[in-house]
Amino acid sequence: MKNKKFDWNKDTIIAIVGICFFVILGIMARVSSSRDTLDEPPVSPAPSPSDSSSEMELVLNYHFTYSVEIDNQKEIIDGKVYANKAKFSILTTEKEEYAKLGDSYMRLIDGKYQILDSPLIRDYFFYLDLDSIKEIMGLSLFETGEDDQLIYQVSTPDLLDTYTNVDYDSFSEYPINRMEVTYTKKGYFKKIKLDYSAYFSYLKGRDTNFILTMEFDDYGRIQDFEI
Repeated sequence: MKNKKFDWNKDTIIAIVGICFFVILGIMARVSSSRDTLDEPPVSPAPSPSDSSSEMELVLNYHFTYSVEIDNQKEIIDGKVYANKAKFSILTTEKEEYAKLGDSYMRLIDGKYQILDSPLIRDYFFYLDLDSIKEIMGLSLFETGEDDQLIYQVSTPDLLDTYTNVDYDSFSEYPINRMEVTYTKKGYFKKIKLDYSAYFSYLKGRDTNFILTMEFDDYGRIQDFEI
């Protein structure tokens, strides 16, 4: 004989399991949405392969100004990017003019660009690389600042791992470095300020000041140019 009580219990259990399944799915969806807005920074001047051609042209077409301060000595780098090429000047006591085509760097000498043997024009050029900066952002804790700004706490060991082969005591505590990132309304980099003084002080074994400010504008407004 068929046990109706058992059938009722079985149906009830199936219904309860089904309800729990959909509740869990709803919670996971909300958590995923929260992570998308809190854990991942907006897009930057480095496009993803899924970007449209017009979007690619926009984010690879901009003007930049970098200010580099090391031990109270300051240099300004001012330039523009269009696709895979760039022109920029380094301003100190004199003006040095450079260009970049693909992976090759060139310096303007006597009115002609000459290819350089090394792309490391300055020691600090390591820290201008946007891909490395985004990698550091992914490793660092952040809090929300004013408007579209994120403030990152950057650990010295993370910087040592990214930029050097220097050994360090992983059980010791190190002073925290700081990064401030501001975005445009469209989500592109507007300003990046790095204060890596603690990291440089560790490298050099003395108090050292290193502050890099990177500003970006004129997205999509740079005209094509020749090198």
